[in-house]
Amino acid sequence: MVDRLPRPPSAAGGPWPRRWIAYERYRIVHESSIESLIAEGIVSSDRTSFYDRVEAGRLARVLLTGRIETVSGGILHIEKRLATQVRYGRPHVLTSLYAYHAQTMLTRGAIDIFRYDNCHGPADTLHRHNYDSQGHELGEEPISLEELPPLSRIVRDVEFYARYVSGQAGEDRD
Repeated sequence: MVDRLPRPPSAAGGPWPRRWIAYERYRIVHESSIESLIAEGIVSSDRTSFYDRVEAGRLARVLLTGRIETVSGGILHIEKRLATQVRYGRPHVLTSLYAYHAQTMLTRGAIDIFRYDNCHGPADTLHRHNYDSQGHELGEEPISLEELPPLSRIVRDVEFYARYVSGQAGEDRD
């Protein structure tokens, strides 16, 4: 019998609205969200960075990449590509590629716990890869952009699963 991972408890709030947003605001929201997760004792390390590509004197592309580690050994690898355009005289961004790959570290090594991505097409091809408690892929399910949780919720889910899987494996991280 396959040991499917349970769904994490639902959280208040909905998904981040998919719309053009001022780039400086996007960065502030991202950074304050991570700071809150650190203050709550969920995130132990944030190694994400923004990389700006400037062409002909204007912001042409943005990449947010790196990894976030949770206190229970969860790891979230992130790659987000953001399209850019100037609105009201300021650069605005809109995510065009999502890749969130969640793993947890056990004594025997890293195991996959879930992955969201649209790496094989436009944003409307977004899907979630599901794994069992041993890290074996069970398949994928399409999801809409409206169903994609915000990054803070995804990080909370990584921590939930890291605790769950380490408990199943008999590993105590406390």
